[in-house]
Amino acid sequence: IGKRITQGCMVDRIACAPTGWDVDVFSAIQTSDCQHPEAYTDKLLWKEMYSQKDLDDIKADYESKGMIRRYYADYECTVSGKDEAVFKGWKYWDGDLKFDGEYAYLVITKLGSSKTEMINLTEPKIVAVNNFLGIDPASSTKQTADQSVTFPLSYSNAGDIYTHPYFNQRVPPTAHAEQIVESIKQYKYRSGCVETHAYQEMLRDYLRARMRDENLVLPGLEMKWQERTDKNRRLESLEPFFSTSHVYFKVGCSDELEDQATHYPHNKKSPNLLDGFYYATRRLRKPEHMSENYQKAPEPLSDEEIIKQFRDKHPDLFREKKQPEKGWLAVA
Repeated sequence: IGKRITQGCMVDRIACAPTGWDVDVFSAIQTSDCQHPEAYTDKLLWKEMYSQKDLDDIKADYESKGMIRRYYADYECTVSGKDEAVFKGWKYWDGDLKFDGEYAYLVITKLGSSKTEMINLTEPKIVAVNNFLGIDPASSTKQTADQSVTFPLSYSNAGDIYTHPYFNQRVPPTAHAEQIVESIKQYKYRSGCVETHAYQEMLRDYLRARMRDENLVLPGLEMKWQERTDKNRRLESLEPFFSTSHVYFKVGCSDELEDQATHYPHNKKSPNLLDGFYYATRRLRKPEHMSENYQKAPEPLSDEEIIKQFRDKHPDLFREKKQPEKGWLAVA
């Protein structure tokens, strides 16, 4: 029996990855995410012991003392609560990224406000997007260094941001660069940003050479992003995207990102995925193409239109030839 104190503590690790354990989480206020919400009336675990008013008063007392996290640990069995979260309001999507020539489209088959309440769309939702890339390389190859991040996202005409499966591993710069090259081939980015500080500059140089070999282009690669802004202030600039409900996490591959966003700014681990998210949003640009144009085949030309286009393209073949004047010898 225990309570979550910090992200990554023993109780938190067991609850999040209960390999070999049977885990039940008991919160004074039950939610739809708990194991057996139907067993509790009024969503209260023990309403005779703690009524909703009792819990509200206790929470207000903790909050007045600047100890709101203590309330969540003691009474709701969470590391941090939704009230103190910087990033909240994201939604989820599932589907595929498709290309029509150079134009990118999302074919969305599922949408939801939570992973457990995804709605299967009767007809896929087609969204025209541009793809962008954020790269946050590890500062060194030491085991204690952050993991390297390649963070792809799509940006729509409605200002919505859709995340894709990201890369988050501790690898040498060359291995990271090779992964980025493959990502560029897959997503055909409109722009990308790489954090470049000292050791990280090595990755940019190697990436530049590899892209010449592959005949690839990533606009924004030549621009150095050496942030002078405090990391917290930098990441908090992402908050408007979340608070206006413009962020969609790709379901099934965003657990690490969701964990970092949930616990920020009290992350025990580095919020490196949020860094990648930040760099991917530095040069957002809405697509020029429209969703309704996805896979629209052109109307077949009529015979008259085909003839007209041919005549316009080859006017010399249809110019009237002058007849030779009398008394002159016409030579072919």
